[in-house]
Amino acid sequence: MTENTSNTILVINDETDALELIAFILRQAGYKVLTAEHGIAGLTTAQNKVPDLIVSDVLMPDLDGIELTRRLRSLSQLKHTPIILVSAVHKNTESAVKGLEAGADDYIEVPFEPMHLVAKVTRLLERKRSEEERDRFFNVSTDMLCVAGSDGYYKRLNPAWEKTLGFTAEELMSKPYIEFVHPEDRENTYSVASELEEGRPTLTFDNRYLCKDGSYKWLSWKATPVDEQQLIYAVAHNVTHRKAYEQSLIESKEQVTNILESITDAFFALDRDWNFAYVNSEAERILSRSKEEIIGKNMWEEFPAAIESKFREKYHQVMNQRVLVEFSEFYPDPLNAWYEVRAYPSRDGISVYFRDITNQKQAEEALKKSEIQFRAIFDNSLDAILIADDNGKYLDANPAVCKLLGLSKEEITTRYIKDFSPAEFETEIEQAWKLFLELGSQRGEYGLTLPNGKIIEVEFAATANILPGQHLSILRDITERKHTEEQLRKADQRALAEYERLIERISRLSESLGTARDLKTIYRALNSFAHDSTSCTGMFISLFDPERQLRTPSYAFSEGGEEADLSKLPPMPMNDSPHSRAVKTGQVIITDDFQAVIQEQPAIHIGMERDPTMPQSSLVTPMSIMGRVIGAVELQSTKLAAFKKEHVTAMQMAANLTANAIENVRLLEQERLRACLKSLKKPENIGLELS
Repeated sequence: MTENTSNTILVINDETDALELIAFILRQAGYKVLTAEHGIAGLTTAQNKVPDLIVSDVLMPDLDGIELTRRLRSLSQLKHTPIILVSAVHKNTESAVKGLEAGADDYIEVPFEPMHLVAKVTRLLERKRSEEERDRFFNVSTDMLCVAGSDGYYKRLNPAWEKTLGFTAEELMSKPYIEFVHPEDRENTYSVASELEEGRPTLTFDNRYLCKDGSYKWLSWKATPVDEQQLIYAVAHNVTHRKAYEQSLIESKEQVTNILESITDAFFALDRDWNFAYVNSEAERILSRSKEEIIGKNMWEEFPAAIESKFREKYHQVMNQRVLVEFSEFYPDPLNAWYEVRAYPSRDGISVYFRDITNQKQAEEALKKSEIQFRAIFDNSLDAILIADDNGKYLDANPAVCKLLGLSKEEITTRYIKDFSPAEFETEIEQAWKLFLELGSQRGEYGLTLPNGKIIEVEFAATANILPGQHLSILRDITERKHTEEQLRKADQRALAEYERLIERISRLSESLGTARDLKTIYRALNSFAHDSTSCTGMFISLFDPERQLRTPSYAFSEGGEEADLSKLPPMPMNDSPHSRAVKTGQVIITDDFQAVIQEQPAIHIGMERDPTMPQSSLVTPMSIMGRVIGAVELQSTKLAAFKKEHVTAMQMAANLTANAIENVRLLEQERLRACLKSLKKPENIGLELS
C-alpha cells in the first residue's frame, strides 16, 4: 500500500507486541507511523515531531495514558491533536471516562478489529481537517462570528468583533456577554437566550452592543444552539446604518400620514397642462424621483415612455371625459415595473393613485411557469406520482404510475387508495389516511398490492394540500433494493462470522507459538493454521540471511501429510521468483498462474514424489520483526488462482507471529549455547579435559 506521507501517527505502548500490531495495522492503512515504548518517550516524540494523531495505551508504568493526555493537551502545538486511548482491560468504563475527561477524542478496547481502529483514525483525521478549514473561514470572515456557552460567556470570537466594537476578544470573553448589551435590550436578549437553550434557533434578532469608546452599535443576529455541546453558534452583522435609515423612514412615513391622512398608495396630482402639482413620498420612492425634481414639470417630458402606452390613453380619457378609470400597465426602463392605477378627475386636472404590482405580476408569471414545470416533472418523472382528493380518490396519475400498476390513467382515477391494499386492511388504511391529512406530510414504506395480486415493496413521500383538497404522493418500487439489502446483510453476517473464526484461529496459533521451544513445533503450528485458513495444498518456509543474500530452506509440507527433508538442500540465492520478491520487498505476493511465472526460476515443488500435479498458484508472505524480514512462508495450491485478498490478512498476522516465535527460539538457543560454553570453562571441567 502506498504510504500517506501527509498523515503521521504516533503509537505509544509499553507492550512490544501491541505496539508492533497497532503500528502494522496503521502502516497497512497507508499512514506514516512513529512509535514510543513508554509514556515519557511518547511525550518527547510528540513535542519534537508534532504528529497528526496519537494512539496511546492507558496502562503504562512511568506515565499512564490519562496523565499523558493531560500533558499533551497543555501544550499549545498539541492542544487540538486527536488522541485515541487503547485499553487492554475489557469494559474499563472508569478509564474511558477519565481519558475522555482528560481530553482524549476516542477510546478503544483490546481486542479490536483492525478496520475498527483504522475507521476511528480516519474519522478523527477528517474531523481535524474539517476543524482546520472551519478555523480558517472563522478567522477571515468579515461577519462577526462567535461561539457562546450556556454559562453566558463567549467561548470564541473572530477578529471582526474587535474591528467592530473596539474590545479585544479577551476583553469580551472575560465578562458575561449580557454586560455588553444595552440595558434597554437586555430583557429581550435574555428571552432569546432562553429560547436558544431550549433548542430553538433564532432566525433574526437585533440588539445594541457597547463599544469601547462608550457608543452603542446595532447588531443583527442569527443563532443556532447545539444541545450536545451546550454551545450556541451565532453570526452578527453591524446594522447601525440600516437602523438609522429605518428610523428616518418611520419619521418620514409619519409626516406623510399626517399630510395625506389615510392615503397609503403612491399619489400624484396633474394640472390640466399635464404638469406635476403634488407628489407624495410613496410616489417619490416608486418613481425614483424627488418632489423637487418633478413638481412643476410636464409628465410626458419627464416620463416619455408613457406616451406610447396605456398611460396616455387612459389619462386623456379621465381628463377629457371626467370619468374614473382603473387599469394596469408596464412602464419600461428605467422603472421596469408593473403598476396598478386608479385615476380620478379633479377640479384642476386629475389625481392618480397607483402601486407597484411587479412582485404580484412576477408571482403570477412564476406560478404559470411553476405549473408548466410541475406538469413536465409530473409527466416525465421516473417515480410514480399520484394526486388524490380528501376521500383518497385518485384525481391524477403520471405515466410512471400507469407502468407500475399496469393500468391506464383513466382506470386509476376511478379508484381509491384502499383499492391497492388487501381488503382486510381497509380500516387501517382509512385511519392512516386521516392521520396523514392531520399531520400534513408522511414518509415510509409499505407493500403495494398490484391489480394482478402481486405485492411489491414501495417507499413513499406524501404531502397534503399542495392545492386545497389535493394531496401528492410519490412512490418508488424498492422491491429489488430490499432484496439486495437482504443479500448484503447476509453477506455481512458471513464476513463477520469468518472474521471471528480468523481471530479464534490466530488466538490458537498465538498460544501454540508462545509455548514452542523449537522451529519444527513453530512450523507445524503455522502449517495447521494455513490449512485451516486457506485452500493450500503445500507449504514451504525459508529463512533469509541478509549478509549473504541467501535463503535457507527450513520447512516443507505437502498435501499428503508429508514433511519434506530439506537438510540436504543448499542455500538458495535471491532471484526474481515470487518467494524472493516477497523477501526483498516485504510485500505479500499472490501468483495466480504459478507455472507461468517460475518457468525460468528454480523453485521448491512440494509433494512432487507422491503427486505429479504441479503447483498452479501461490501466496508468499514475508515474516518480519520490527520491519526486518527474516524469511518468508509460501503457500502453494494445485488450483489456479486459489488465493484471494481475504487470505492476505490472515497470513500476514500469522507470519508476523511466527517471526516473533522464531526469534524467541533463536534467542533461547543462543542462551543455551552461552550456558554450555560457560560450563566448559569451569576449573573442574578443565581438569577433566587434561586428565
